[in-house]
Amino acid sequence: MIELKHLQALTDRDGAPLHLRLPSGAIYGILGPAGAGKERLLSLLAGSAQELGGSVKINGFDTKTDSIRARSCTGFLPKGAPLYGEMTVGNFLHFLAAARSVAYESAMRQIQNLLDTADLSDCKHTRIRDLTPSERARLAVLQTAVGSVDTLVLDTPFFALGEQEAKQVGTLISLLARERTVFVSSPNPDHLLPLCDRLLVLDRGRLVSDVLPSEFSTAEYRELCRRANAAKKEEAAKKPLPEREGKYELIDEESEDDR
Repeated sequence: MIELKHLQALTDRDGAPLHLRLPSGAIYGILGPAGAGKERLLSLLAGSAQELGGSVKINGFDTKTDSIRARSCTGFLPKGAPLYGEMTVGNFLHFLAAARSVAYESAMRQIQNLLDTADLSDCKHTRIRDLTPSERARLAVLQTAVGSVDTLVLDTPFFALGEQEAKQVGTLISLLARERTVFVSSPNPDHLLPLCDRLLVLDRGRLVSDVLPSEFSTAEYRELCRRANAAKKEEAAKKPLPEREGKYELIDEESEDDR
C-alpha cells in the first residue's frame, strides 16, 4: 500500500493538500501539463525529496522517518535517465546489485533474468554509450528493478523515443509490473493509456482527476494543458523585468579623432 497524506508544495503555488491511498500491484500513470508537480511527486515517492508537509509511506515505511527501508524497496528512474556510458551493460547492473547489497549468486541470476525480460541479453558486454536509443531506454527502466525492489518510480521513461521504441519500453514496464507496483509519468497520454491501471492527473500541484483509462478524456486533458500554458504565459507577462545593476553612461559617439 502506498499512502500520501497532507502532501503540500508539489509546485511553488498554493494548492489543496494531496491525499492518496493506492493499493500495491498496479501501474499508476502520472499526467499533467508542464509545472503541474509530476516530477516533484515522483521524487517524493522515491524518497529523494523531502516533504514540506505531510507524509509518504511505501509499504508501511515512512520516507521521512524510515527513509532507508523505504528507499531500499523502491527503484527510481529520475528525469533524463542518467547512465554510465563507459561501463558495459553487465558491469553496470552488477555495480548496482553490489551497491544495493545483493549477494553475488543472487545478483547473477536476477541480472540474467532481467536482461532476458528486456531482450538485452545480447548487449551484456556492450558499452552503454554504444546502445541504440531503444536499448538505452530499456536499460534505464531495467536498472530500477535490481535488488529487493517492489515499487518502481519512472520519470518520463519514453522521452525522445519513437512510437515503436516507446511500445518496447511499455512492454517491458508491463512485464516488470507483474511483481511490482509502478508509477510512471509522461506528458503524452498515448504512452500511458494502453499501459496503466489508473491515471492520476495533476494541475498546479493539485490532483484534478483520478480515473481508469476507459474513463479518461483526451479532449479534456488537451484543454487542461491549453489552459495551463495560457496561464503560464499570462503570469510571465505580468512579471516585471529585472532591474540591471550598475549605472548607465551616455556615450558620445563622436571620437577624439572625429573632432
